[in-house]
Order: sequence, then C-alpha cells, then structure tokens
Amino acid sequence: MRHKLQTFSDFAATLLPHETAWLLTEQKFSDAEKCAILERLHYNCTHLQQLQAFDDQVDKRKYTYLKQWIQDKLQDSDADVRFEWINNMERKLTTDLITPEEEQELLRALRRAKPTDYFFVKFYELANMFRQFLLIRLRHKEHQQADKFLKDHKAAWERSKQIFEQLHTATLDIVQQYSKGAGESAQWQQWLETVFYDDALDGQNRYFALIRLIFIHLNYGNVSVLLDKLEYQDKIFTQGVYYSKRLLLNYYGQRLLLHSKLKDYEKAEYYGYLSIRGHNSDYLFYVNNLTAILLRSKKHAQALALMKSAHEEAKNTRNLYNRIGFVAFYMRCLILNGQSKHADSYGASFLKAYAREIQENRWHLFFTNYLAALLQVGKTQRLLSVCRQYKLLQRDSEYTAASYLPFIPWYYRLAEYLENGKGLAELASDIVRFLKDQQRSSDRQSLVWAFLEEVDAKAPNLIHAVRQKL
Repeated sequence: MRHKLQTFSDFAATLLPHETAWLLTEQKFSDAEKCAILERLHYNCTHLQQLQAFDDQVDKRKYTYLKQWIQDKLQDSDADVRFEWINNMERKLTTDLITPEEEQELLRALRRAKPTDYFFVKFYELANMFRQFLLIRLRHKEHQQADKFLKDHKAAWERSKQIFEQLHTATLDIVQQYSKGAGESAQWQQWLETVFYDDALDGQNRYFALIRLIFIHLNYGNVSVLLDKLEYQDKIFTQGVYYSKRLLLNYYGQRLLLHSKLKDYEKAEYYGYLSIRGHNSDYLFYVNNLTAILLRSKKHAQALALMKSAHEEAKNTRNLYNRIGFVAFYMRCLILNGQSKHADSYGASFLKAYAREIQENRWHLFFTNYLAALLQVGKTQRLLSVCRQYKLLQRDSEYTAASYLPFIPWYYRLAEYLENGKGLAELASDIVRFLKDQQRSSDRQSLVWAFLEEVDAKAPNLIHAVRQKL
C-alpha cells in the first residue's frame, strides 16, 4: 500500500544535502509549513539512517508546489543544463535555425556571463560564433555587444584554454602512475593546488584540478591532506556555485574514497549512499566502491542487496572497467552470503564470455574473487587449471599496484595443499612474513586475517599454523 505522500517521498530520496542546503538559503517563503517541509527535506538528506516522515496533515498542494519550485530552482542553476543550452544554441546558429527570441536570450546571456562560470570556455566559443552570425547580417548594434564581450574576456579565455591543455599533460603522468604504478606525479601537485584555489578561473578547470590532486594523493597514500581541499570544495557547493547534480555525485564518490583511506568507514558509507542517489555513466563505479565499504564493515547482506539492485545496470554498461569490477564484487558478496556455488557459476560464465577483456581490465580483482569461489566449492583442480591457463602466478609476481595483496598465489598453494597434502607450513611462513612486513598497515593485516578466516573451513590447520609462527 502506497503512503499518502509516496510521490513526494520518492522525489525527496533523489535530493542531495548540498541541494537542500542551498535551497534553504534561496527560499523566501512566508508560509511556515512550506519552510518546515524544506527543513525536513534537508534533515533527511543529511541523516540517511534517521529519516523523519513528512506531515501528511499539511495540504498536499503545498508538497506539489514545493516539488515544482525545487525542480525549477535546481534546473535554472544547473551548470550541465547550461551546457546543453550552449550546445543547442551552437547547433541553431550553425544551421540558421535560431529564433528572434533565442537571439535575445543569447544577448542577455552575454551580459550575465563571467570568466568564473563553470563552462565559461564553451560559452566564449559560442559567443564567437554568434558574433560572426550577427556581423554577416549587418546587425551592428548586437555585433558590438558580442564583440565587446569577446575582447573583454579574451585573456581569461586564453588562460583557461592553456590551463586545460596543461591539465591533460599532468593527467598523463597521474593516470600512468595510478593505473600502472609507473612514473611520478608529485611534480604537478603545487601547480594543481594553484589552479584549484584560483577563484578567478573557470569552474571546470578548478574542479578538474581537484580530481587530479585526489589521484596524486592516492598515488602516494597521503590522503589526510585532502580533507582541507574537499572541505573547501564543500563550501563552494553549499553556496550553489558550480551547481550540478553530476558534480555533486562525483564529489560524494571522492569523499567515499578519502574516508575509506582514513578508515572512517561510517562516513565513507554515508557519502557512498549519496553518490548513488542519481544515475549517470559513473553510477556503477559508485556502486562498486560503496559495496567495498559495506563488505569492509561486514554488512554482507546489505552489500549483496545493493549489487542485485544494480545488476541490470551492470549488464548494459559498455564500461568494462566498471563491469568487471561489478562482477568481482558480486562474486565476493555471494561468497560472504553463503552462495559460493552461485559465485562460481557466475564467474565461470563471465570468464567464458569476456576472457580477453578481463585480462586487459582488472584481471587481478576478478581472478582473486573467482579463485575464492572455486576454493569454497571445492574445485581445486579447476583453480589450478585457471591459474596455469591464464599465467596468473607470473602476472601476479609482476603486479605492482599499491593495493596489492598476494591472495592469488595463496589460493594456488592452498589448492595444491588440498590436492596433495603438502606445503601448508611453507604457506603459513609466507603469510607470517607478509603480516610482519605490514606492521604499519593494520588495514592490510585485517584483510589477511579475513582471508584466513574465509579459508578456515577448507584448510583449518592454516590459521593455527600462522598463529603459532607469529
């Protein structure tokens, strides 16, 4: 049975705390009940586990009015909506389809536009096209207005373009280090910080600089210094500057990564659930990251439910990085919820269909979880065969990612032990050696102990042997 305010409640569940915080500063309602509803919306957005029901005694028309008011306010301020408008105007200018009303709209936009706008560069290029359109039609007065805008802001546009190109050069170094563990990216940190804190610059370059700073600090494991930068960005979003639901979802996804690295899993989970309140091309990436947090917090059933809710999205995505990550986490969720047979069949089917793609994208994550499923269902011969067929031990020995854990060779040696009864003591010694090497990383040590507890039913002597050697 649907609640009386179900439609409004469903709408409320799509809103984000930075949206409602900004709306509270924008509202000028004299109606106390409308103010109370808006305040309840903001409370629920910031207290995801303590939702308060909306008052169903209030006139339903007020909820309808507020929903429309919120949608209109957000759309009018949305940088991405602005981007679509720019693209539409560009198309109409190119094809001579622009109407007199749209020309006036564009002239008004010239008066309002600033070099600090999020898509300033894109709008500047539209203005350049508009100037040509006006001149050839002998629209001298309007041409002068467009020409003045372009001349006044030419230096800002050139600077933004130059910074954008430099960002690409920086990104090459940053991504290479992040994905392959090769090269250096620290040399870009100071310049990126200058770009990020430059409030005279366009929003896109500033936000791009922040994302690259996050990658750099993740590359070097120095994440605590990121908190000040993200709090600075938080204040910008709260003021409605550079508003875009897409950017907010991305920001929440970045906060999840930060708080996860800081081992604040409660906050990571909070931001993770915010990051999946909207659907875009990164939705599956956010789901995967939130699932990892839920598993780390031993919320296994919750994680599996989340994975199942995103299953259709995973089937349809063309982003293999995210899809393979989803399959790996789904297998992990199934194993931890006592459904290892399903995990085995799911992984086997996916490997059969996408073997080449898996080897090119996130092979280590996929095979770690697939081997875990094979071990749990007792398919040790199949486990050994998969390792040999895909040369996993050789590839693992060359794997240099910062998040590396030697689970693949450990699964292989466990399977050998279960087949011939030999090698358990040597494996225990290697695990102990690894644990001692990770004395400064309680997080990595806890993952090793989780591995030992997981395989305990298959090799009950292993965890005992490890404890004896410590």
